[in-house]
Amino acid sequence: MIHYNLKCNNDHTFNSWFDSVDAFDKLEKTKMLSCPVCGSDEIKRAIMSPQVSSSKTKQAVSLSKPASEIEKKISEARKKIESLNKGKGKIQYRIRDWGISRQRYWGCPIPMIYCEKCGDIPVDEKDLPIELPESIKIDVQGSPLKKLKDFTECNCPNCGSKAKRETDTLDTFFESSWYFARYASFDQPDAMLDKRAKYWLPVDYYVGGIEHAILHLLYARFFNRILYDMNLVDTTEPFKKLLTQGMVLKDGTKMSKSKGNTVDPNELIKKYGADTARLFIMFAAPAEQSLEWSDKGIEGSHRFLRKLWSLTFVHQNNHKDLGSISEKEITNLRYKLHSTIEKVTDDLNRRNSFNTVSYTHLTLPTIYSV
Repeated sequence: MIHYNLKCNNDHTFNSWFDSVDAFDKLEKTKMLSCPVCGSDEIKRAIMSPQVSSSKTKQAVSLSKPASEIEKKISEARKKIESLNKGKGKIQYRIRDWGISRQRYWGCPIPMIYCEKCGDIPVDEKDLPIELPESIKIDVQGSPLKKLKDFTECNCPNCGSKAKRETDTLDTFFESSWYFARYASFDQPDAMLDKRAKYWLPVDYYVGGIEHAILHLLYARFFNRILYDMNLVDTTEPFKKLLTQGMVLKDGTKMSKSKGNTVDPNELIKKYGADTARLFIMFAAPAEQSLEWSDKGIEGSHRFLRKLWSLTFVHQNNHKDLGSISEKEITNLRYKLHSTIEKVTDDLNRRNSFNTVSYTHLTLPTIYSV
C-alpha cells in the first residue's frame, strides 16, 4: 500500500493509504475522494511519502468510495458521452495483434480457400490436414507454393466454383503453442486431443530461453485457455514450473552467425566428446544466467571426465579388496557419498541449481583413491 498526504480546495489536509499509485489516480480523476472535514471532492496530492504499509495489523484509513460505486459512476459517464455522440466505450487490451501468416514454404498450410463468389471459405474438415507438396524447386525469392498450380488451384467447398488455395503458412509458434498437449495424444487420428491429454497435463517443467518468455510462453497460455474452454484439457494453465535459461555468450555478446562468434559443435564433439560440452554448459553458470564460453573451461571439463573414467576403469579391473581399507575410510566415504546424494537431490528438485550439482560431482572423486 502507498501512503499519501492529501489536500482539498479549502486547504484542509489529511492522509490516506491506497493499494497503488494507479488506484489513487483513478479515484482522483473520477472525483471519488472526499475531504473528511468539508466533504469537498476537489482533492489533490500534497506530498507523497515513501512509506509503505508492511504489517497486516496496520489500519489503513479508507476515505474513498466503494469500488461498486466507482464502477457505477464510470458506467454513467460512458453512457453520457455516448448519448452526446462524443465517443464510445471500449475495452483496451495492452497486447498487439498476432500476425500468424508467413510467406514461406516450410510451415503448416493455412486451411483457407478464396472464392470470387463466396469470399474466404475454410477448407472442409474431411480434407484436413493439408499437406505440403514435396516436388518443389526453391529458385527465386518468396514462397514456391505460389507457382504450383496443382496446389493453388482448387474448387470452392461451398459453391463448387474454381478457387485458389491460401499459399501462406502458419507461424511455427502457432503449432508449438499446443504441441505439448498433442504429444499426449500423438496417435489419435480422429480428434485434436483425447482423454490422455487430461491425464498428463499440465506440463511439470517448462524450460525456455528469455526471448521466448513473452512469445511462445504467452501464446501457449492463450491456446491452453481455448483448449480448457473446449473441455479438451482440465487445467487453466499449461505449465507448473518455469525456468528461463540464460544465453551462451562469446566475447561478451550473444553467439551469432552474422557476428562470426559461433562455436562449431561438430568440431567440439569430435575433439572432446558430447559429454564434455554438456558438463561445461551445466557447470559454467546457473541455468537462469548467461554464461561466457571458455575454451579453457572446456578443457577442464574434459580432464574431469577422463579422471572419472580412469577411476572407474581401474577400480573395475583391479577389483580392489575393500578389506584393505580401514573402517574409518569406509565410513568417511559413505558419509561423503550420502551427503552428495542429499545435496544433489535438493539442488535439482528445489533450487534448480544445476551448476552446483556438477561442482559436487567434481569434488566427489577427490576423496577416493585407488
